[in-house]
Order: sequence, then structure tokens, then C-alpha cells
Amino acid sequence: MFHKQKGFTLVELLVAISIMSIILIMAIPSIGAIQQRNANKRYKNYGETLVSSGKLYTDSNNIDMFGYEQDGCYDIKFESMVDKKLTKDIDYKDVTCADKTAQRTFVRVKRLDGQYKYQLSMYCVDSEGNMTYSDLMTDKEPICAGEKSYLGPEVIVNPEKTNGWNNDKNYKVSITVKDDDGLLENNELEYAWCSKSDCSDVTSYTKISFKNKRDVKKASEKIKRPTADGIYYLAVRTVKVSDVFNHAANVNKIFGPYKLDATPPTCESSGGRTTWLNSSVAGGQTIYGKCTDNLSGCVEDEIKKEFTADKKGNESPGTVRDNAGNITTCEKQQIMIDKTAPICKSSGGSSSWRTSGTVTVSGVCESDNLSGCNASRNPAAKQLSTDMNQNVSPGDVYDNAGNKKTCDSQLVMIDKTAPTCKVTKSNNGSTSGITVKVKCSDALSGVSNCWTSSTDKTVTKKSITSTLKYDSSSSVNKIKKYRVTDNAGNTKACTKVTVTKKVQKKDYSSCKTSTNSCSYGSVSSSSDCKNSGHSTPCCIDGSGVGAQTCSKRGGTWYNAKSDQRGDCITNVSKNCAGGWDDKWQNVSSCKNSSTRKCQTLYYYE
Repeated sequence: MFHKQKGFTLVELLVAISIMSIILIMAIPSIGAIQQRNANKRYKNYGETLVSSGKLYTDSNNIDMFGYEQDGCYDIKFESMVDKKLTKDIDYKDVTCADKTAQRTFVRVKRLDGQYKYQLSMYCVDSEGNMTYSDLMTDKEPICAGEKSYLGPEVIVNPEKTNGWNNDKNYKVSITVKDDDGLLENNELEYAWCSKSDCSDVTSYTKISFKNKRDVKKASEKIKRPTADGIYYLAVRTVKVSDVFNHAANVNKIFGPYKLDATPPTCESSGGRTTWLNSSVAGGQTIYGKCTDNLSGCVEDEIKKEFTADKKGNESPGTVRDNAGNITTCEKQQIMIDKTAPICKSSGGSSSWRTSGTVTVSGVCESDNLSGCNASRNPAAKQLSTDMNQNVSPGDVYDNAGNKKTCDSQLVMIDKTAPTCKVTKSNNGSTSGITVKVKCSDALSGVSNCWTSSTDKTVTKKSITSTLKYDSSSSVNKIKKYRVTDNAGNTKACTKVTVTKKVQKKDYSSCKTSTNSCSYGSVSSSSDCKNSGHSTPCCIDGSGVGAQTCSKRGGTWYNAKSDQRGDCITNVSKNCAGGWDDKWQNVSSCKNSSTRKCQTLYYYE
């Protein structure tokens, strides 16, 4: 029975390949570094063989190199060592260190007081001329010219002084002993910090033991600055400083000055407020920082910072700086600026006309984002009771900074004064009636109605014009009353109008019949009424014929014959139109329209 073996899927293979690629990419730099370190080690080992070859060369040729001098310098060429079969080229790939053209590979030998010092210069390239290794002598010191060296090691102090003021609390000065031929082991010197330029105030020195190995070219130690700030000088003297040829350095020197100031300056802040600055003050608030420094001095004696916008909080005037570069942030000061008025919410006023009592408008400080509303000056209110139709502000509200806000006005509608009306009559004495005009007015709420009765109030009027006549069926004078109402509801009774019926005085000279000159009317005697052809009072008919004698007794005319009223009339009927009044009160027979009687008119006033 066969079993099917399960292999890797394509996805699994791709993942595995990806992981291996990542590992390889990560490993390549490490492999390259290892290879480079191995190559450098190979070059250094080869260089050591060249130095050994130089020593063998010197042992056999020192007379030729230096003669019988105790001191000197000589460069042994690479070719010379090859010729003496003391060395051969490096055995590494296609690299050569022979450098035949430039001759940069050689061994330098120095002899001082009969002692020898060896130094190597080596330069290697590949077959294409690319440099693969370089440790050149000429990059470090002059070409060997056979000069003597009796100076001994150098003592170098770095820095020899500060450049201005230094603010580093960890400031250090480096003291180095150096010799190109190499130092003896365990060199020593002493140093002391002093405050006088000649260091006459020094009482003790501090020893430095370099603990260096023999043949090193330099050894260094760093010394700390003094604990306290100030201006110092550094005294340095050698105890035992020698090179490999036992040439000693004798140094006793003062360096400096060293200006040390690691203490920040002091700052005295001012200008903070404990009360609010409000809109009544021009400008803003300024806070200050006063700088003090006893050593290097302040860059600026005073700094300041100005604030003009609304603000509440603590702010620093800034930082002060001394000439050593130390800085101090000044203490914060209280900033209290509120130039913005609070917010007032108004209420009250009128929604309709008021005819009595008072109207109150109020304003409340609703909010203030900084100093807050002043409770003792809040709210604002006004009570109004006089006639007006205008917007009225409740007044001012204040915040705690003293800023005020005039509250928005509210409409106040008070009308306690009744409207007015002016009544005029015209056409007095007219028989057609009296013309009455009523003009209504109101200075505040305005006229709602001019009216004569409650039924007229449904119609808005500001004036009335009407004609009034006497009621002939009534013996009482006609009286008309008018009223005016304003929009607030105030009502006033206008001057009432009375119309009186009066009898018109007659002009008897114009009241004549067509044929007679005798007028009817109220005459005082019969002599006032004469016929043109008679000397006695008479009753004249419309045609002037058939005259009858009449007499008047007690103001009434009578028939002379029958002594009866109403009989003194002709047979011809008289026309009595409406508004005409026959002399006789019996007018039933006054019908003839051909005769015009005198008219009795009534008029009105």
C-alpha cells in the first residue's frame, strides 16, 4: 500500500526563502566587518616584521647609518631590507606594500645618546593601484633629516586660559606630556589653582601620576576646576617627566586667567497686580525682572514684558543672563487685565400700553469671563410711571474689574393721558342744518376711535364730520355727545353739541303777493296792513278781488262781519307748501298753488 507524502506548498517555500534572504542581508555587514578586521590584523602583523627587519638592518649597518655619532636619524628603505634578504613583500591576495615609486614604506631609526627608537611607515595597494592599507610616517612628523633632539618631552596645558567667562560646572583643564620619541613610564607633575596672577597664594600642590607605559608618545590627565566661582590661575610644575632617552622636561609655569562663573544671576521680579486693570486705563500691564550678578555681570540689567490683552494668570518677565551664559528665569507675577465689559441680560418693558401703575425694566450681569460679575452693583433696574413710548435701558452692570456694560434698552409703553378732541360747528343759521367736525388726537398711543355711541366704536376713526338738524317732531333741543378713545384705552368725552331750532326773522318788505302790498305777519296795528286801494286793514285774496274787511283783536284777525276766524278768506284757495305758515292757523283750505304766501323759515344753531 502506497502513502502519498505531503510536500511544501508554494507559499511555505516563498516564506522560507524570504526569511533566509533577510538573515543573509543582516549577516553580510557582519561578515564584511570581520573580514576587514582580519585584514587589518594581517597588515599590523606584517608591519611588526618590517620593524624587526629594521632592527636587524641597524645592528649590521649602524656605522654606515650614524657613523660614530651618539645621536642621529635614518630612514631604512623597504628595498634595502629586501636586498639584504631581511624581508619580503606581504603575502596577501594581489596586494603589494613595496610602494617602489613613492617609497612610502620604510622604517625610521632614531639614535639618541646611543639608544635606538624605531618607527614604521607603510603603504599598501592592490593590483589596480587602490590603497588597501595606510599608516604613513610623513602624516605625523617631518622627514628624518638626522637632526638631534635634546629638548625632552613637552608639557601641554589645554586650554591655557578661558576665552571670556566659562559657565561649565564640570569645566576641566587637560594636562598632557608628549614626546615623539616616546615617554618613560609613570611620568609625574604637580598643579595648583590660585587666585593671584603670580600664584603667590599657593600653599600646596596636587600631584598627577600619569601611570603611562614606556614608549607611548603622550599621556594626558584632566583636572577639575575649583569648586567656587571666580577668576583663577593654574600653576603647573614637573616632578618626573622624561622621554625614552632620559631627556627630562623641567616646567614651572602659570597659565590663565580662567574666568569661571557657573552661578546663575539673580532676578528680582516686580509689576504684578493684586487688583484688576480695566478699560479705563490706557495701555496694559508691564512686569519687570531686575538682574544681579556679582562675577561676570548681567547682559541686561532689566528685562520687561508687556501685556495688553485680557489675561488672568501668572507670567514670568522672562530670563536674565550673565556674561558667562548662565540664565535665570524670573519669578512669575500676577497678571490681572480685564478690559472687556460683562454681558447684561435685559428684561421687563412693555408688551402693551399701560394706563396706570409702573413699568419695571431690569438688567442682570449674566456672565464675565475674567473678573466676574460684581454682586454689589448688580442687578440694574428702573421703575417708570410717566407717559412715554421709547426704549429705556435698565442702567449699567459692572464686573469686578470695574468695567461697565449698559444693558440693552427695553420698550416702555405708558400712556396715562387721555386723548384730546376738538369740536367745531359751522354753517350756523343754515336752514339745511349745522355742520359738526370732531378732530381726535393722541400724542402717544394714538387715536383708536372717535365715536358718538358704543356702536360706532367698531370703526376706527380719527375725525368725524356730520350734519345735525333739529327734529321737527320734538320740542327738545337736539344734543349730540362725542367720545375719543386712544390705543391705550384712555377715553375722553368731547364738548357736547346742542342744536336749537329758531324762527327766522321775516323781512316783511319782501313778503308780498303778486297784486297786493300788504304783508301777512305779526303786525302791531291794522294800519300796518293796508290795501293799496283801502285805508283799512283787509284780507286780500290771491287775485286782489273780492276784498273783505277784517279786524284784528288780540293779535288775531277776524272777519268783520261774522267775527269768526277762518272766515276772512276768499273763495280762491291758497297754496301752502311745506314749511310755509299761513297767517291763519286753519290751513286746510290753503291749497291753491297760484298764490304764494309769505314763507316762515326755521334755522338751526
